[in-house]
Amino acid sequence: MTLPLIHVLNHASKKDKKWLINSIKNHNKDQKRVKQVIAFVKDNGGLDYAVAKMKEFQAEALQILQKYPENQYRNSLALMVNYVIDRKK
Repeated sequence: MTLPLIHVLNHASKKDKKWLINSIKNHNKDQKRVKQVIAFVKDNGGLDYAVAKMKEFQAEALQILQKYPENQYRNSLALMVNYVIDRKK
């Protein structure tokens, strides 16, 4: 949850940023507070941002791989990149 949280912190109001930081530092064992933080991050575009970044890195990695001759190694690396992105929990 690091990248989504960082993104939300960078775009949060001063009040929300203070609440988030306090929650993370002092209430990270409180399940209710943790769920509130996760919901806040989701509701404020943190996960959408992380997914978009992930897709950017996927496209960049696949583009870099295209510079190498097609062989089993390049194909395996491309499969691995796509698997990491497309897998489900």
